[in-house]
Amino acid sequence: MSSSINTIYANWASICASSTDDASSILANAQTKAETYFADMDSAKDGNGQFEKEFAMLLAAMEGPISSSKSTNLSKVIALRYFYGGLQGINSKNHSDQKFSLKFAKAFSKMLLSLCGPIIDSEYNLDHDISEEGNADIGTDDVRDSSMLCVSALLETPLYSDKDDSSISERIIFRVRLAQKALIKRCASLEDCDDDEDDDFDEDDKIYMQGYSNGAPTEEEGDMLSGLSLLPRAKRSLCFSVLESCLTGIQSEKNTKSIITQFCSVHLVKFCEFSATCLIGETDPRCLMQMLHLLSNIQILLCPLIEESNKKAQIGTNDVQVKGFPHTSIFDAVAIYYPIRFQPPKNDPHGITKEGLQKAVMSIFTFASDLMFDPTTSGPDRDRINEANMTILATGLFLERLSPPKPYDPFGDDNESVDESEISTVIDRLEALEDLSCLLQLEQKSEVSTALKKLNTTITKEMSNVLYRCHDDAATNVASAKSEEEKGDWRKLADNCRSFITKVANRWENLMNQSPSDDNLKSCWEIFVKDRIVDLVGLISSSPQSSKGRMGVGYLAAFAAAGTEKTLRLCIDGCMPRLLALMSENIQSSDETRDYEKTSTVIYSASVLFSSSQISVESMSKLGINIHPHPMQLYAEDIIEILCQTIDGIENENLNPIEIASIKALESILPSLPKSIINDTSMIKDTIQFIAKLLMSSNTSQLSKVEYEWKSSCANLLGLTIGNAVHGASQMESGPYTPILQVDDGIKTFVNSILLPKMIESCSEFKSDEESKIRYDWIVLNAACQTNHSDAIHSVISSLFNSLISSLQRVKAGNNQNDIDKSIATAKALSKLLGNENEQVIATFHSKNRESNLFNILSSSPNTSDRNEEAMEGMNCLLLPEDRERLRLEVKSATNLSLSILPSMLIVFRNGNDYSEELEWCISRLSQALPPLSDWDSVELCTIFPVLSSILKSDMKLRTDQLQTLQSYTSDIIDYALGTENPPGARSAAATSVYYIIVGHEKRADACLGIQVLKAQLCPLISTNMVTTSSLDLSERILNVSDAMNLVAGIGLACSQRGGSSAITLDEIARYFVLIACEGAVKAPTLGVDAPLDCCINDGGNHIPTTTIAAKALGSMLTNSSNPFVKQRLAHKILPVILSSTVNQNSTLSQTKIGILFCASYIINCLKLKAIGKENIDVLISILVNGLEIIIQHVYSNDCDKNETLDGDLIPLLLSALVKLFNETVLAVISHIGSIVPSLLFILITKKDVTDAPINLLSLQILSSLASSGNDAIIHFCKTYKMTVVQHLSESLDHPSYEVRRAAMETANEWSLLG
Repeated sequence: MSSSINTIYANWASICASSTDDASSILANAQTKAETYFADMDSAKDGNGQFEKEFAMLLAAMEGPISSSKSTNLSKVIALRYFYGGLQGINSKNHSDQKFSLKFAKAFSKMLLSLCGPIIDSEYNLDHDISEEGNADIGTDDVRDSSMLCVSALLETPLYSDKDDSSISERIIFRVRLAQKALIKRCASLEDCDDDEDDDFDEDDKIYMQGYSNGAPTEEEGDMLSGLSLLPRAKRSLCFSVLESCLTGIQSEKNTKSIITQFCSVHLVKFCEFSATCLIGETDPRCLMQMLHLLSNIQILLCPLIEESNKKAQIGTNDVQVKGFPHTSIFDAVAIYYPIRFQPPKNDPHGITKEGLQKAVMSIFTFASDLMFDPTTSGPDRDRINEANMTILATGLFLERLSPPKPYDPFGDDNESVDESEISTVIDRLEALEDLSCLLQLEQKSEVSTALKKLNTTITKEMSNVLYRCHDDAATNVASAKSEEEKGDWRKLADNCRSFITKVANRWENLMNQSPSDDNLKSCWEIFVKDRIVDLVGLISSSPQSSKGRMGVGYLAAFAAAGTEKTLRLCIDGCMPRLLALMSENIQSSDETRDYEKTSTVIYSASVLFSSSQISVESMSKLGINIHPHPMQLYAEDIIEILCQTIDGIENENLNPIEIASIKALESILPSLPKSIINDTSMIKDTIQFIAKLLMSSNTSQLSKVEYEWKSSCANLLGLTIGNAVHGASQMESGPYTPILQVDDGIKTFVNSILLPKMIESCSEFKSDEESKIRYDWIVLNAACQTNHSDAIHSVISSLFNSLISSLQRVKAGNNQNDIDKSIATAKALSKLLGNENEQVIATFHSKNRESNLFNILSSSPNTSDRNEEAMEGMNCLLLPEDRERLRLEVKSATNLSLSILPSMLIVFRNGNDYSEELEWCISRLSQALPPLSDWDSVELCTIFPVLSSILKSDMKLRTDQLQTLQSYTSDIIDYALGTENPPGARSAAATSVYYIIVGHEKRADACLGIQVLKAQLCPLISTNMVTTSSLDLSERILNVSDAMNLVAGIGLACSQRGGSSAITLDEIARYFVLIACEGAVKAPTLGVDAPLDCCINDGGNHIPTTTIAAKALGSMLTNSSNPFVKQRLAHKILPVILSSTVNQNSTLSQTKIGILFCASYIINCLKLKAIGKENIDVLISILVNGLEIIIQHVYSNDCDKNETLDGDLIPLLLSALVKLFNETVLAVISHIGSIVPSLLFILITKKDVTDAPINLLSLQILSSLASSGNDAIIHFCKTYKMTVVQHLSESLDHPSYEVRRAAMETANEWSLLG
């Protein structure tokens, strides 16, 4: 024995003799020492056999003592940890090529297996499952677990054997047998063990193979494995790790690329079945994930080995039983976990998710070996070699979940009950269809998608039937769904079914083309495609108008859209002649005998099939496949002729279903109708002209639903015609499938010279708001742009833009009302097209606008020199009265025109684009127009500010020089925003510009731009207007204070958005507002209010409601802030002021009392109650309830006139806060319900105007919450005062508002049912 091994043995002996040290540290130290020793061995110096020799000496030294019944558990565990550490050292990457001999590994494993099983005391014949005295944390289970660790490490250790031919197979057999034996012994109890049990690998192989034919595991193994479920999760995971280590060891053997023997193959099949059995019954998601990964790796590693071995074996020999890879066993073990229902708990540290488990399960189901035998193989050997492959098994599982429930049979067994949990929901079916698509590789390219080859005719027939029934059931449920969400899910399922069969039909025919001699593929295609199409054709021909017939049309269209010639021709040639015959028969019949429903359905069906055929033809054309003749060659002209004759025969607006179906069919067919299959194109041109004439001459007011539907289809058809014809006019070449609308000269000439100009001209016609609700000219041009042909979009947008520019230029030249109306009408039409968010449309508009700046024209003065001079002089110059009036009207007209057109145009400024040119224009014009020195400067600013604010809102990144320039204008922009003489829209845009300028202020600056403008402008302005010596009248002062405070609130929001140094500014603004609102006085040197400012000064009985204005401004900050941390910061600043201000409050409704109520209500409504705190909530509730009583006492009871501040703002806000409190923390309100309920009833009996409906509804909602509360104290109160409340509620049943009457009735019913 070497000196190092002696040292290790001596350490072990000394440790075993001592029991004072901590067991965990002892075990770790033992494992580390052995691992370090073997890892540091020099393989070049010591030689290959030295590892086995050294380890054998260690084993020989310790085997005797640890096998003795007198050895302690601790000594055994320490020895096993030495072994484990040694194996880990040998298996380290430095010695990955060093091996044990197979003979030594078998000997070592025999000792380990003896320790894996129950440890029997020979004296009492008992398993010592108790800990020993002095080592309370070490028991026999620890010995068994340490043995399993050693087995796991041994399974990963590289081995060698003397033989050359079958050595690899012998080593693989050893590994799989060792893994199975170790697992069985670890799971066994004392009752499962025999006294004379032997662990000899060579002796039990014969017995092992004899039991193989009965399946896996054997009865004995099954009894032992039943103990697996009784082990704790960590110990089960250790057992599964042994199987993983076995697979790792086999992987190292597989790298030699040798073919294993048939005998070894049978052992591997047994191992696969054994591993699958271990999964059954597993409930812990961590172990489940571990085993799913193991089974997936087994498929990847062992399936090719087994199948390659079977492929090379001599079929028919009796020496060994040939068995294929056990797909069925693995499937049966995994299938019980599908579908995954697991939902991880919150804050799960293990990272196991539903998606992860689903992915692991699907990786097993989607496995397919390249060496898998053809499922169509015939002969006696197929059943022995090929079990059902995983693709077939998983397909059956998914179809079971996808299949709709069986229809109710009234004559069936009444006692038969159906478990509702087993009925698949629409979501289940959607997921099953997605999984089936993944299994069959339908999302992959057809070149690599071969999963369909694995299916046989039986499963194909089942798949065809299930999909058809599922589509039928989904389409039926779309009509009967109770909610829009449910209807959307059913519609999605029907769409996905059609998409699925389209892909399957495409893949199957492509596979048939690649393997024309494959009879299985041909049979499957005939079952799935041909047989189904034949059934559908018969159904559609007999009753197309039935629900089954309509669903069949959609299903058949899905086949037609598969993009393969054989399937397409089968659909068209089978169905189209019958549909055409039905169309001709009914069209030629008299009105009395004509079946309108059937004929219109046939027309729809023909158009759907035609569109689907075009999808297939175009998809094949993109692949370079040009089919000839065209599938619709024999039918297209007859169909078009029937449709055109039907439409041309319309004489009035009393439309029938056939005429509506005809125009919809043309709308679907014409855009993709190839000219090559139409001989006479004149009828199409004539029909388009007829439709255009009929549409533009018709009345658009008071249309029925049928008329609107028909005219919308006409407009869409004309738009598609324009889009394609304009596109065709710019194309130099055309192909065989180019649409007729793009190549026919007559149609293109009509569109470009007549139809498009007429539509552009129609868009410039001004109509009233009622008439503009339905503008078919807008629909036409919008449909033209939706074709996404860039030249068509350019033509439409350019024509409209040029028309708008021309109208505006005429307005500037003559200020004619007709030109003004045309400009507004054209702008609305252009806005309609821009609002559809078509990128090409918006890009074309910007391109045209940069050529002829629309905004510059809007902001320019009239084009006469004398008017320009007058404009420079302004309104204050000495002008004759008639000249002054004319100039005033021109300024007013220009302002109104700008404000009328701009909202329609500003939607073009969207996020993510560059508007540098437009921004440069705004900045350059601001430098000339600010401050406004003339009336035409103000007109120009009415255009500049809306454009500037829209650009800034688009999140375009500004250059530093641009931002600095805008910041230099901030003071003038604020003055404009506060100017009451300026248009409200422009003022609002200016305020928005200030917001974004402050947000974009350089964050590295020491000072916040917001604090600068507050101190220099806004706060002094507010202070000035609150002084009674101001020369302005009271209404102007109130307006000035209100506008200024609202702008201060906007700046506060900008500071919260900017963060950094601006956070202090936000705090100061919040403090400023809350002091004014709650105390009526403020001093804020930081904001420029150096001396205390009294905000509640009466001016001859009149006063500025400063507290209310400040409270509303503060509320706007809380309401409009989307950041919860900002809201919490604001609450932290303002809550102390609110709470302290209530100390000296009396029962009068003072200005400060109103301000406090506003602030308290905003706090409750805008913040989460947890963020406010329970103690603060209690105080705020008292404030609100007391305030509600004071309002009732001093206002409503005195029959005061309607107070907008109270009725329109404060009371609804206060009641909303109470509603929130009742819903979220009813216990805090219990003590106040005696005061709240009388106040609510007083509101209900006194506020009976329609405008008071919000107050009434909120009051009723609170009363309803009380009646439905589960709190005993509240219910007792409600029962006590039930009659009084119901009596007062009866008065609200006569309220003029329907919503109030309904809510009052429901609330009265709830109170009446109490007790």
